[in-house]
Amino acid sequence: MLVVLDSILSVSGVGRLSGAPDRGRGISSRLTLGHVLRGIARDRSAVRVSLADSSSLDGTIDRVGSDFCELAVHAAGELRRRSEVREVAIVPTARLVALRRHGG
Repeated sequence: MLVVLDSILSVSGVGRLSGAPDRGRGISSRLTLGHVLRGIARDRSAVRVSLADSSSLDGTIDRVGSDFCELAVHAAGELRRRSEVREVAIVPTARLVALRRHGG
């Protein structure tokens, strides 16, 4: 599961040693949300995208831009097939709260 830290207000139920990842050290500090989303788009995973308004969408990421991703919306956990795509949604990354891969 990918959680966008800038989008959450609080987290409860974590251990006392939990914390944010080290920033400014190593290659992970240079990776952006776009890098992660492009990787998920390349592997064609079915995902559930949770948005800032508490709604969610199920589908497959088709394309990632500098501040958005394009999601082919289809049934949860299903593979992306042209005949199963109900719509294509543009999701601004600023509205993205979390993303979870289905079945993986």
